[in-house]
Amino acid sequence: EATTESGSLILLSSAAPAVFAVVSVLVGLYFRTKCFACEIDAWSAFRQAHVASNIIYFVRDGVSITTEMFTKNMAYKVFDFPLYQQLVAVICRYFGTDILLTGRGINLAIYVASYLTLYRLMRHFEIRTSTVLIVLFCYSVSPLNIYYNRALIPDHLAILFSFLSLLLFVCWDGGGKEYDYVGLLITGIMATLIKNPIYLPIPVAIIVFYASHRNWKRLFSLRLLFYGGTLAATVIVFRLYTNYVNA
Repeated sequence: EATTESGSLILLSSAAPAVFAVVSVLVGLYFRTKCFACEIDAWSAFRQAHVASNIIYFVRDGVSITTEMFTKNMAYKVFDFPLYQQLVAVICRYFGTDILLTGRGINLAIYVASYLTLYRLMRHFEIRTSTVLIVLFCYSVSPLNIYYNRALIPDHLAILFSFLSLLLFVCWDGGGKEYDYVGLLITGIMATLIKNPIYLPIPVAIIVFYASHRNWKRLFSLRLLFYGGTLAATVIVFRLYTNYVNA
């Protein structure tokens, strides 16, 4: 009997972290679904309205990146690459769903994907389980994070790509496969296009990582130089395109 009780306690203690992680996700989903159908409001209402107006055009006329596809009643027709807007529009066109509800539904999926990516990233570095759970809980209940996950803006999609890019980098640097490096490039490009200031900490972190270990050979390898050059080219080319669209 004592052995059975001891085994039960061990089983409960081993299951506790997983239970806590699931509860953290559910708590985060609860806060993100409160007033799920509420109208756009708060301090970024103008920006959300701008995103929504782009989605309306995509739903009405189809997905494209030509200049004619962006709103005509704004001083700036395009701020960032409209992947988020196009994703919402495609679902709305296919299922006939409401723009705001669809956008917030996608935001929930982005939140869960970001949560899992952040968890995988911390486990890669073998961070203590208690620390991992605290970070994930804070990520789930952070008021600013909850707001951004509810708002009809693409920033959280750029954050997800940034998390994925950092995860792919550490996998590749640790002796990963070629697809890790390809994924690093793709996710880096997408995050840069969607919202390039959000992605900036990732290449900075990579530079600091190698500099702190004095691994200059790796830092200035052809792969890393190509990675940096690709990001710089992405910023320059898209800036030229947006200047053309907004002219």
